[in-house]
Amino acid sequence: MMKLQMTAVAAVMCASSMAASAQQIDLSMSNDTALLSYTMPISYSPAGRTDADFGVLYTEDNDLMIMAGIAMSGEAGSQVPGLDGGVGFKFYGVSMDNGADIGAVTIGGMLRYVLPGLNRVGLVGSLNYAPNITTVGDADRLWDFNARVEFEVLPAAIVYLGYRDVGARMEINKFDIDMDKGAHIGLKMSF
Repeated sequence: MMKLQMTAVAAVMCASSMAASAQQIDLSMSNDTALLSYTMPISYSPAGRTDADFGVLYTEDNDLMIMAGIAMSGEAGSQVPGLDGGVGFKFYGVSMDNGADIGAVTIGGMLRYVLPGLNRVGLVGSLNYAPNITTVGDADRLWDFNARVEFEVLPAAIVYLGYRDVGARMEINKFDIDMDKGAHIGLKMSF
């Protein structure tokens, strides 16, 4: 467990030092969990942008999840001003205090809508899902669902209130486990 924790911390530190033009750092917390993620741009085009992101989720139960992914995002359509969408894939590595280890490759999507007339308020939802074929270890599937309401405090700082459900269907006994399920608060900074 300690080895995986040290590897996760080293991966996030290496990722943050790889580019001087780091884009975003995001910290969200509940009473039982903390998620730290870092996003950096890979490319821009008239159709949108491509980002790489890295994250670490730690729970009060000493469960640890590391994530790394690539996502493309942009304007979802001219018919709905303020609506952005994105698609991508993400790799998950989970080490649980009960001895379970999970690896997964997910496909996911994201929508963000800025409310008309309230350009500082946004609604965001995302889902990443790995079926049995792309989940290894002690689980058959993995999901990571997020929904939140954001408020832009400064042009480079957003605070939010959200709901997160991160879990897996275990291979033995086919029961679901939740690493994180409930409300959280967060701060996202761009630089």
